[in-house]
Amino acid sequence: RAFLSELDQDGILDWEESFVDATFIPAKKGAGVGKTKRGKGTKYLVVVDGQGIPLGSHTASASPAEITLLEAVIEDIKVPKKGPGRPRTRPKRVIGDKGYDSDWFREALESLRIQPCIPGRSGRKEPVEYDQQAYKQRNRIERMFGRLKDWRRIATRYDRCAHTFMGAITVAAIVRALAAVLLAILTGQIGERRVG
Repeated sequence: RAFLSELDQDGILDWEESFVDATFIPAKKGAGVGKTKRGKGTKYLVVVDGQGIPLGSHTASASPAEITLLEAVIEDIKVPKKGPGRPRTRPKRVIGDKGYDSDWFREALESLRIQPCIPGRSGRKEPVEYDQQAYKQRNRIERMFGRLKDWRRIATRYDRCAHTFMGAITVAAIVRALAAVLLAILTGQIGERRVG
């Protein structure tokens, strides 16, 4: 969280858009491993900012549906400010796929003053309007998952303890954020500002 605070202070985090998704990680045994059609595994849910830097995440058994675990992920977004004040917890918009199409989830986001950008399912009675141009950027979270799964320890879970596995994901996410910072420096988006 301290690293995210430094990135936020330097203006690197993009709070305008955030993306939410989950991925299945195969596992043999341990805490938080559940059975699915794909076999035993863990589900890793994450919210990333507009640049693909993870803001909040949650691991759970692979058995429950992703939408039932979303509240825990949204509540995990807490980026502390330097000095006094409450941590930042709300991006302006959350972009997700059709799997997150639910009236209660849309209402929960709107009650937090977060704009949902989620297309409706094909069987939905009332069509839902969403920003199609913003939705096209959703590949950023898929690319972030691809980069995290480059790490063998994350692509297949070998850890029995859930907190050890989450620690490995945290290290990989920090490396991913450092790569985003380096890219921002090289492209001139940061300029001469101090980078944490």
